[in-house]
Amino acid sequence: MIILDEVDRKLQCFIYSSGSLCRNQETQNMQHLFALLVLLHMQVCLLLKDCEWKVVLNDFDNLGGDQAVFFRQHPVTSVASVFQNLTDSAIDLNDKNSHYLGFPYYLKISLTCITQDATKVIRSAHLTGLRPIVTVTFEAPVNTERQKPQELQIEMKGAPYRLQGPCASEEVCRMCWYTPMPMTKRSVVMEVLVKSNGLGLEVDDKRFVMNINGYVKETETGLQSSLGEKFRGESPDSFQQLLLSSRLSSPLFSSWEMSPSCPAERWKNPSPSVLRVASINVTSLAEMISLDSRSRPIWSTFNQAPVLILGGFQDYKIILVSDSEFADFTAVEVGIDSCWIGSVNCPLDSFSSSIFDAIATESVLLLRQNQLVYYFTGNYSVLFLPVPGSGLWTRVLNNICVSRLNPVHFPHNDSEFVIALGGGVQEGEFFLGTIRDGAVRFPESHAKGRKTVCEHLNISCAILWAVYVTEEEMIVLLVEGKKKSSKSNYYIMAYDQGRSVALDRYKCKASCCESASFHRSPWSDAEVHVLRIRSLSGLCWGAQWGQNVLSDPASPCAQQGRASGGINGDFWMLYSIPRFIPKARICDVAGTGRITRIPRWIPRGLSYNPFSTIFYIWGNVILQSYDLVNYIHLSDFPQRSPISYFILSYVGEFVCVTVSEEIWFSVEGSSVVVRLYPSEPWDMFFSLQLMRGSKDFSFNETFVSLFFNKEGLQQLVYIPDGHGEGKLIKRNFPLHYILSYRHLIIHQYHWLYLEDSQYIKFFHPCSFSVMRLEDLPAPQRFTRMEHYCTEPPEVMDRTGFHNNVSLAVYQGLIFQLLWLHADYSRPYADPVHDPTWRWWKNRKQYGEYFFYVASNGNSSGGVYVDMEGYTKIYDLQPNNQLPSKIYLDKNNVFSFSVFLSIRSKAQSMEEMLEENSLDFVWLTVVLAHPRFVVSDLHRHYLMGRGSVLYLVTIRDTGQYPEQELSGTKLLKSSMALKPPVTSWAIVLLQVPAEFTNSTCLTSRFLGVQSLGFLLSLLYCSGHVRQTPPCLQLCQVVNSATNCYHYTASGPKLQGYAMVPIFIGCPPGKRLAFDITRTLKYTTKQNKRYFDCIHKNPELPCFFFNDVFYPFFLIQDMVTGDSGPFMGSYMLRIIGGGPYSESRIRLYSPSEILDYNTANGSTPLSLIWMRANHTKPALTDPEGFNVFSGTDCGIKWICEQNSPCYDVVPLDLTAPDYFFLVEVSNRAVDKSTYCDYDLEFVIHIHGLRLSPSRAIAFMKISMAVLTGIVFLYVLHQVLGPVIGAGFTRLIQRFEEALAVRTESNITFSGSSSIQSQGNSHHTSPL
Repeated sequence: MIILDEVDRKLQCFIYSSGSLCRNQETQNMQHLFALLVLLHMQVCLLLKDCEWKVVLNDFDNLGGDQAVFFRQHPVTSVASVFQNLTDSAIDLNDKNSHYLGFPYYLKISLTCITQDATKVIRSAHLTGLRPIVTVTFEAPVNTERQKPQELQIEMKGAPYRLQGPCASEEVCRMCWYTPMPMTKRSVVMEVLVKSNGLGLEVDDKRFVMNINGYVKETETGLQSSLGEKFRGESPDSFQQLLLSSRLSSPLFSSWEMSPSCPAERWKNPSPSVLRVASINVTSLAEMISLDSRSRPIWSTFNQAPVLILGGFQDYKIILVSDSEFADFTAVEVGIDSCWIGSVNCPLDSFSSSIFDAIATESVLLLRQNQLVYYFTGNYSVLFLPVPGSGLWTRVLNNICVSRLNPVHFPHNDSEFVIALGGGVQEGEFFLGTIRDGAVRFPESHAKGRKTVCEHLNISCAILWAVYVTEEEMIVLLVEGKKKSSKSNYYIMAYDQGRSVALDRYKCKASCCESASFHRSPWSDAEVHVLRIRSLSGLCWGAQWGQNVLSDPASPCAQQGRASGGINGDFWMLYSIPRFIPKARICDVAGTGRITRIPRWIPRGLSYNPFSTIFYIWGNVILQSYDLVNYIHLSDFPQRSPISYFILSYVGEFVCVTVSEEIWFSVEGSSVVVRLYPSEPWDMFFSLQLMRGSKDFSFNETFVSLFFNKEGLQQLVYIPDGHGEGKLIKRNFPLHYILSYRHLIIHQYHWLYLEDSQYIKFFHPCSFSVMRLEDLPAPQRFTRMEHYCTEPPEVMDRTGFHNNVSLAVYQGLIFQLLWLHADYSRPYADPVHDPTWRWWKNRKQYGEYFFYVASNGNSSGGVYVDMEGYTKIYDLQPNNQLPSKIYLDKNNVFSFSVFLSIRSKAQSMEEMLEENSLDFVWLTVVLAHPRFVVSDLHRHYLMGRGSVLYLVTIRDTGQYPEQELSGTKLLKSSMALKPPVTSWAIVLLQVPAEFTNSTCLTSRFLGVQSLGFLLSLLYCSGHVRQTPPCLQLCQVVNSATNCYHYTASGPKLQGYAMVPIFIGCPPGKRLAFDITRTLKYTTKQNKRYFDCIHKNPELPCFFFNDVFYPFFLIQDMVTGDSGPFMGSYMLRIIGGGPYSESRIRLYSPSEILDYNTANGSTPLSLIWMRANHTKPALTDPEGFNVFSGTDCGIKWICEQNSPCYDVVPLDLTAPDYFFLVEVSNRAVDKSTYCDYDLEFVIHIHGLRLSPSRAIAFMKISMAVLTGIVFLYVLHQVLGPVIGAGFTRLIQRFEEALAVRTESNITFSGSSSIQSQGNSHHTSPL
């Protein structure tokens, strides 16, 4: 038995030294020993890293329950009642900006272990200080009209929570950690990264996907998929092996047969054959997936689709649906009408229930069954879709015979796209479908009223594939001619969407067709050397082989193309593919290499990477092009098995899967194509996994699909269990392991004797041993990622465990933080540039008191909210790695340093100079758009450290012509770092057999000086000018797959890095109205300030007669920078209304021109004018005034025909008016790519009355005053006389009244005496 220390020593010797000298005491087979040592070392590592993070969703009201499905999208309002108890805390319950609501889900974080008890490990980790830190990153939506694009992430610390359950001897038996699962408006794709706080148990970071599933509905019996009906057959217990996570309470398959009519009258053929097939009940994946079934691609909008779907199961209309990138999934039998319409106009060889093409977008799923196309809109209320979610699958293109659906992987102009290719009578036609806000629209065929591509070519043809180049709004077609031709049967055609587009990179020069190859020179200290190989007359492959991309009608190339039908209307030919492709091989110096031809080339599809601008034609060979005109043949890929599907990572790698299920890999820009599976390195890795006992590998596994995500290459495989069941799993494809094993197998070791000891020495395929990045700038400035950091509230419980109430408070705090973030886009700038300033501004001064109360355990509600625990971070530090992407504004510079070190003297014993020399260590920077981005490389030797230091600078040239809103219409570009390998080679492409009798310039592996000599010879030699074009490509072999290093998580490739670059206005920048400076400066210049009677702190008033001096701020939401805007801008009034904001009316374009310029059609209609008349006014071509940061005075005039003229006051105060002001620097400010468009409301009071109304008011006032004076005079003159007379009149009236009263009293007395006398006489009766 081998001791572990010896194992570790041997592994360090054989693996981690990456080719150093190792002493050997054994004489056995080293490859078998190597495999055994790797296996044992993996077991040792397994004990050290036995556990990993596990994250699931829990419903708000079901803490500690089963995994939930993320489909609820409305906030939880009950959280607000919890905050009513937090009276003595930092929470201001009277703040009108408070929104303490909750999210519908929690994130439950725990650990899962292979060999240990996870419950005990979690408890032990918690007691030793381990706490998970969760970072949720939100993906920006496709449609940015309602919300500006943003890069946003929030970091939350996990709150420990004690799970309910029996616990006999310990206080804590089962526990986990919880954080809220936050949501933001219009974001349905979220990534969760869980990492350790660095204490206790060592656990690696792990990434999870938590996307909203809009295709699930809640019924009386539980959750059910909206895409298909409930299974009515066997018990759902038989499906337990079908899912990795049985998340839906309803069964997974349906036996529902939807039988809508497939009307024959919709088709041109009056008698189509219609076939309906009933659904088939499926109880396991074993019935759908067989060992001989082929894999299929997963198509979706890149990084925008929350739900992925996978079809292609033979004879089953079943799709796999996953909202977690197939970490778990649901199998659904889609509820579509299984009808097959075969006719003369739409012939089909056979019927199949399979879902052939399945495409997922942000809010819509599309699929094709036979010739029928369906879509289903998800229920995404968070996206504010104008259309409701679908209840049933909707069929589109009803009268079209669809042969294929092609995905468009990137959105454009706030829309997503899909391309349908016609078949039958529509063969040669295509239909570009637009998906916008959940609505799917397929316009009429492009050929309506125009010629089809076949009519343009004047042949019978079919479209095999289509790619939509969104940046150019151009559709590239792969067209197959039906009739055999001696020249070509396949064509690359372009369609320009009805626009007249002239692309410079597709032009063919009049003198010759030009092909450029760019190389970074390793034999000079200069940063960039460009060697341009010009194909002279008679040497242009494009001219010889039909690359007729025409733009100049007078050029010979254009005349040739016009004669051959290369350009006509909306179509033009990019490339006419030759029947036979030249075969590449390395020729020897003697020139003995023969030029042969390969079998007929059969293309099958197209692919395009907008970041690298590399275009691929793939079939039984692979061609790549940087300009869609000149192509490079990747000869390492054999033609024995054609490619089935082609996958791009969009970060510099691609993988293709052949019909025979071979997997091939390459790095973009490289000529090396490597077979990953089947291969000897794969067999070695596979055997090690089986020996290790991994459950993710099996002899009987079936390859289902392959795709890239942010973690790299992922593989879906089906593994049967031998009992008629099985499981579908996702696993990381061991790309780096296979490539590193491949070098150990290909480059055999050799024996070396030194000082009477026997060693083995490995070959070093890489010219350097260590590549290190340093001096990277702060990442947020270029990644534009806004980062918030939060902590859970402190609980008063001595155990430190949270309860439902404290977690609800955690929910409300996160909701309030994200609400403040969204609300911070208001036009008025706060005095402090931070979204959290408004939150704590009223309670900040009492922070020490709240802490004192909490330290005594007396906080109200049992929780303490630390105001410093909810902050926005502006200064994240770099981690010595290139960012995942960078944004460049005008003239921005991104710089960093690269250290390349060679091996030490001990590691390079017995090596030749060229095997380990700084003269062979060079760095290449490849840019996709050198017109807009340039690079500078400065090389420095560090001889004492055996290293080379490169100072790399990536700089925007300022030539990008667009000026757009923040984060919109960005140009996709890229930067790639490529250090070369030790050996250099000239790669020669052979030509067709027509030139086999010609002399071919050949070469073998040459040194660098020989390479330069050969290039000079090629360019200048008259012999080359007189011979056919045998040299089609001169390329230096790079280090993309040759350099690797070992890390704690396994081998990793090094020496190649590609970073996407977005050129334009970066997200997170905005223009804000600086109300604070405006008030101060306006008051200082006017020496007064009159505010409104009813003051509004949120909307201060400005006096009409004062000059208005507006100032603006440029605020960076990512870095926290905020400063005055000193550029040029236009200010115009676009709306207004009297008395209140609710009465604001938007003006029409003609009114805007009338009210803001002197060029309007209506005279005397200006609302304002410039206050400074000493300088000549700057205006744009339309007449709008152009201001700057130092010249911004405005005087309100409100002329006769303006809307603010003659406003009638409602009371005794002067009338006021609310203006809607638009400020924009578009087309007048050349300092940025950003269009800082800002709209804000200003309140103007004290408006003047019109002269006529003022005179009328004056007349009325004078009349009233005159009347008052006249009455006063009368009162003074006649008042005493009138008063005396009135007094006498009163006296007489009183006297008369007294006499009358006295007489009445006398009469009443006599009457009473007489009545008494009469009563005495009558009493005896």
